[in-house]
Amino acid sequence: MTSNPQRKWEKKLRKAKTEEQTKKAEAMLKVLRPYPPSPPKKKNTKESDEDVFNEAQKYNKQHFKDKQQKEKQDKEVKKRSLNKVKRYNKIYHDKKVKEEQDIENMKYIELEYNKKQKQKQEFLDNVQNHKATMKVENTDKLDFIHDIIHQRTNKNKKKTKKLYNKFIHKEATMIELAIRGYMDEHNVSYEEASHKFYLQMKEPKVRSPDPEHLQILDNCAKL
Repeated sequence: MTSNPQRKWEKKLRKAKTEEQTKKAEAMLKVLRPYPPSPPKKKNTKESDEDVFNEAQKYNKQHFKDKQQKEKQDKEVKKRSLNKVKRYNKIYHDKKVKEEQDIENMKYIELEYNKKQKQKQEFLDNVQNHKATMKVENTDKLDFIHDIIHQRTNKNKKKTKKLYNKFIHKEATMIELAIRGYMDEHNVSYEEASHKFYLQMKEPKVRSPDPEHLQILDNCAKL
């Protein structure tokens, strides 16, 4: 036996054999069964023209706002990208300029070095030429100087040779400096200055090494 009245009368309704039993069971169930909830009232789905306009305007405003926001973000991204490219290009350009400048500086240094080396070698070559010329054109005078140096060094051959060669080198160097000075002063070529100098060398008397000069050479040899 069930204790639920509703289920009890549902069972009796199923087993009813007479019309009276059926009606009675249905009447009892009608009382016992809960009323079904009333369906919600349907909203009026028909919107007015004003509502539609307001909704469309609201959508357009939001859409415009979103579009502006997106455009702003895109501009910022593009700006950052362009700034990044500019910075990279500047770094690359500065690096390239520096490398080119370093190359130019190295070329200039190398040219200047080669130029100075060439000038130095030309100077030394000219000094050697002056030595050779002196030994040919001033043999007697140089022999006289050699004898004086030999006497002042107490006939020490090694020291005499050293001082004599130093004297010859110094005289040849003075000749070269004098020729270059004449070039600069008169703005003439080396050949013309050299020719003028040697012409003058033949006219004046030959200098002889005085004691003070020999003492200087002696001191130089001791260094």
